[in-house]
Amino acid sequence: MVLANPIHGAPRTDRLDCAFVTMPFGPLSQPSIGLSLIRASLPDGIRSRIFYATIRFAELIGARWYDLIAEGFPNTTDLAGEWIFRGCLTADEPARVEQYVREVLASSSGWACASDDAPSFEHFVERLREIRALAPTFVEHCADDVLSDRPRIVAFTSVFQQNVASIALARRIKLRAPDTVVVFGGANCEGSMGAELVCQYPWIDAAVSGEGEIAFPAIVKNVLTHGRVPDDMQGVATPANGRRLVAAPQNAPAYRNLDDLPRVEYSDFVDQFSTSSLARERSATLLFETSRGCWWGERNHCTFCGLNGTSMAYRAKSAQRALDELLDMTARYAASGITRVAAVDNILSMGYFRDFLPALAARDSGVELFYEVKANLRKEQLRLMRKAGIVSIQPGIESLSTTVLTLMRKGVRAIQNVQLLKWCKELRITASWNILFGFPGEQPADYAAMAAAIPALMHLRPPVGAAKIRLDRFSPNFDDAERVGLRDVRPYPAYSYVYDGDEQSFANLAYFFTYRYADGRDVDSYTAQLVPLVARWKAEYESSEFMWIDEGGVLRLIDTRPSAVSPVAGLRGLARAVMLLCDSARSFDEISEHVTRQFPDRRVDGDELRAALAALEKRNYLFREGNLYLSLAIEQGTYPLSSVSVKRFSERVAAARMPRDLSAVG
Repeated sequence: MVLANPIHGAPRTDRLDCAFVTMPFGPLSQPSIGLSLIRASLPDGIRSRIFYATIRFAELIGARWYDLIAEGFPNTTDLAGEWIFRGCLTADEPARVEQYVREVLASSSGWACASDDAPSFEHFVERLREIRALAPTFVEHCADDVLSDRPRIVAFTSVFQQNVASIALARRIKLRAPDTVVVFGGANCEGSMGAELVCQYPWIDAAVSGEGEIAFPAIVKNVLTHGRVPDDMQGVATPANGRRLVAAPQNAPAYRNLDDLPRVEYSDFVDQFSTSSLARERSATLLFETSRGCWWGERNHCTFCGLNGTSMAYRAKSAQRALDELLDMTARYAASGITRVAAVDNILSMGYFRDFLPALAARDSGVELFYEVKANLRKEQLRLMRKAGIVSIQPGIESLSTTVLTLMRKGVRAIQNVQLLKWCKELRITASWNILFGFPGEQPADYAAMAAAIPALMHLRPPVGAAKIRLDRFSPNFDDAERVGLRDVRPYPAYSYVYDGDEQSFANLAYFFTYRYADGRDVDSYTAQLVPLVARWKAEYESSEFMWIDEGGVLRLIDTRPSAVSPVAGLRGLARAVMLLCDSARSFDEISEHVTRQFPDRRVDGDELRAALAALEKRNYLFREGNLYLSLAIEQGTYPLSSVSVKRFSERVAAARMPRDLSAVG
């Protein structure tokens, strides 16, 4: 096996104090912000380097296959990325390999919603076997690279599907250099998971639970001074205290004031990525942090969410620190051509609308930003975000049913979610979201109503997918499973094909769990219409538009949605006034008050207004939720018709024998 682009050249004469490693299948086109922050936290004089084995493995197997596996194809809970490196730890019997293929991969729910360009089951399994065969030699080469610098400490970050590859490399390092101290950290080490790792794998000397910027420098100081990791450090599991911390997990100390954190430094990533073959086919994204925890989760932890683990307390950097850090980071790597930046925050600080975002917007930096946000934003807030360079968001929509959103404890209504999608399209902000279902207490009627609403929404960005909720460690649904009506909670079957041990050890290591409903509900039966409807939405989106132009007292509508009554229409008077007013969701009383003021010379009674609203709703011009109404049309000047929708529009006009000149429409 030939590995192109070694991480660095010939063995060095000076010895590293610490080698940081990020193994497959961690994020490929992004640096590790965790390792970069911890490295920056080390005292001056500590010699260290970050090894991005992710980049090398993607070059070996192909970036497309790396992405596919890293993103959890066919399903995240199949742990295909972990299974690839399983053979580096234990030589499975052929029958055991076939059993994993048959009982995990073949039965995966992911095949039902795979995209058209996804590999077939047969092709995927064949390629997975080939990649698995490459893993042992790859790990050996990684050990060569890491040990060529003779590091005193090797520290692994483990998030997503990085556990087994990291365990495998740690084992090779210990076998070849027994005095090397091996430390694990990252999301896969929080709580009992990290403590179980040190109990199961004796070559791991310590695992840090929670944030590592305080604990890890203390570990380094102890190792360099005394040659070992102490057994009494807060939130640090060792073989001596591991069983105690499995039973009673605790986190390492964390920064209260994030302004005290060091600045991240990404030169190792930029150097290794820019000199790799990947740089010719894709762009990298830098990671940026302005807060930790979740201010909404502190008040109402969303029932399905396992993010933040036991570190929910919300902390945000000051606006000036955040601004200085972002501008400094982007300027430092401008020569590399990296202009995209993703914030790793779980939620955008609402205080930033007063200071950070206005200051960033005033700079006109040209940086393209991503943030996770709450969906109840106002239009002026989205405008400010777009001006500040936030071009993509993950708004945590999760559902288009207020009943289901209430069960989730999301704190928003369905009409607010639709409103956000509409404004995002108008303001050219990409919103990535999903539909989740299977919440205890939901009703089939919730999904019948959702399915009925979707045809009117096909001009808005569709969800990435629709799926039944996972049961994730640290989520309220997991912690309160018995109370909310979930029974027989067990680790996903894939864990038994990835790790050795018994059911209890799998439960301590696992992040994903299976369950059954106490009331025996059949979720698939009442969501059967939803999944194919979402697939249709994704297929129709590029050619679906619904726009308005206001000319001379006539609201001209262009409608290329599959549900369109006609491709063009014109609204005057009361109908026009309602559509323009309902750019944001309005109650019946608000609409009534507005039209009374707008038409003082004629009395618009409640019956007339209800009839007008009903007519607009029937034509799918309005989205209604209870007593609230929202116009679904987007101002044409802000978001021009795509070439695909222009073609559909022309075809629909021709088919209906309607005039192409909009001014002729009454």
